[in-house]
Amino acid sequence: MGNPALARYGSGDVSTPLPGHHLNSELELRALLDGAGLRPTAQRLGLTGLLFGGAHRHVTAGELHLEAAHRRLAVSVATVYNTLNQLVATGLLTQVQVEADCTYYDTNTEPHGHLFYTDTGELVDTPLPTIPRPLQLEGVELLSVDLLFRVRRRR
Repeated sequence: MGNPALARYGSGDVSTPLPGHHLNSELELRALLDGAGLRPTAQRLGLTGLLFGGAHRHVTAGELHLEAAHRRLAVSVATVYNTLNQLVATGLLTQVQVEADCTYYDTNTEPHGHLFYTDTGELVDTPLPTIPRPLQLEGVELLSVDLLFRVRRRR
């Protein structure tokens, strides 16, 4: 099950690795945003470069804003939230709500679960266990499965 936005990105003239695997050039970032139907503004290019410039990652809006400030990328907190929400809407990121007031954004859009360490705030990918298929309900389609284990290290 592939991501349609990534499929559009991969079908262009630019041959690059998938997001989460070192998109470094502005050309690659522009192609990614264009493929998702997003205008490649300077702020979007900068934030997208931070998100997709390395391995898959989990980041909160606050963490991304601090990272942007550290890199001297002038963006407001509102711009960070708007960009993250646009990337989620286009399928380039997924949202992981770990607490009522804490949302992580995940660059890995393939099906997987998460371990959330309540003692450290760390969010880690984990493979999905085999789960029986949900009841088949007429006129209903399964859109997604969110699996989050809240754990803490033994003391």
